[in-house]
Formats: sequence, structure tokens, C-alpha cells
Amino acid sequence: MPASNSTSRAPEKIGVATTVDVESAEASIEVASREGQGCLMVDVDRLLDASVPLDPSIPGFEAWTKIRQTLTVFPFPRGDRRPMAEGVMREDLECHAVELGARCDVWMIIDRRLQRLLPNPSSTRSASHLLPSVITTNWTEEEAEGVSRNRWSQFFFRYTRGRKPKPRPSASRRNENIEVGQGVIRTASGRKRERQDTVTTVFHEPNSSDRIEVRIVGMDRVVRLRFDSRRDPRFQIFWPRWVG
Repeated sequence: MPASNSTSRAPEKIGVATTVDVESAEASIEVASREGQGCLMVDVDRLLDASVPLDPSIPGFEAWTKIRQTLTVFPFPRGDRRPMAEGVMREDLECHAVELGARCDVWMIIDRRLQRLLPNPSSTRSASHLLPSVITTNWTEEEAEGVSRNRWSQFFFRYTRGRKPKPRPSASRRNENIEVGQGVIRTASGRKRERQDTVTTVFHEPNSSDRIEVRIVGMDRVVRLRFDSRRDPRFQIFWPRWVG
């Protein structure tokens, strides 16, 4: 994690010291920071807050800047914009995921809110996890709102700002069966995708304390999965195989 540029003086009182320490710790949290090998943690709250400056030294600064610009100019409807803002952010991140992964040498981008909830694959792995297993992606047409939002986003950039949308990998909007093995998945079409050749994004769904959205982004295809929670049996099958 990049070091903070500010320096704090030693407080004179213990009570004040506690407050200053907490504030310094919160200020030191960046929009994006490395956690372990090949993993990038994203603080969604800070990314969506336009008043939080983006430190040029953070991993993937260019991508986060573009995403922040999209959120700034996007014509959100009146009312609570947070759910749609998170959706727009994830859609935009999907566009930048492969490039961001190559530049930052990461293969996984995780919502920081999930950091303490995701199980350690090494502690949950068993002999059965060495064997491939088939699960459903649970991605259905209930995501039609997201499709409409993405099309409106493309229209907005093309005709209002004169920007042609960047070509993106195709993505299935339907529920399908995939086979998950050790660091590899096989889709219903028989195509194989390996962990080291893709970038995996793992985020909370808006307005949900439990549901998890996973996107496996490759050069030619995005495989999207939705889990009810980390206790979802499908997630317990998927996570140790894909990550372990």
C-alpha cells in the first residue's frame, strides 16, 4: 500500500492520540492497494466519492481515473444513485480489467468489503477439491436492468461526448453450466479458460450484505457468476478450486 504523504505529530493526550491514530489509519486507505501476490483490493466507497483524491502512485491509477470520470459525467436519475453507480463502476471496470491486470501484474480485483469474508482457499480445501465440479452461473435475465444501463452508457459516450465505446469481450447474460477445476473453467461451449490468463473481479452486489458477483474477464469472453453469499454451496465449490 502506498505510504501516506502526510506526517502526523505525536499527540499530547492519550484520548487525542486514539482519535488521531484512527483518522490517520482511515486516511491511509487508498482507493486501490495490493494485498498479497497478484491481488488488488478496491475501496468502493472511496472510489465513488468524488471528493476523495486519487493518488497517482496507486496501482492502476489511469483506469481508476477513467472510471471516476465516467461516474462524474454519467446522467444518473433522481433518487438514490448508489446502486446504479456501483453497477456502472463494475461495468466500466470490466472494460479495463485485462489492461489493468497486465499493467499491475494482478489476476484478481476484490471489493475491500469482502476482504474478511472470503474464505482462505488453503484452509477450506479438501481432497474433493482436486476434482472438477459443475455449477451454474446463476446469471439470469433479472440483470436486464444492467444490460439497459450499459447500452445507455454506450449511447451517452458515443453521441453526447463523441467517444466511441471501447470494444469489449462478449458476455453471456444467461444462466449456464460451467465446470470448475484447479485454476481452470470450461464453459458450456467447451472452451477452457485458465486463471493466469484472465482477471477475476469479486464484488458485493448493491444493496446486499451477502450476494457476491464474480466476473472472469478474458480477452474474448467474460464469464459472470452470481452467488447468494459466501455460504452458497456453489461458491464453496467454486472458490477453493478457482483460487487454490
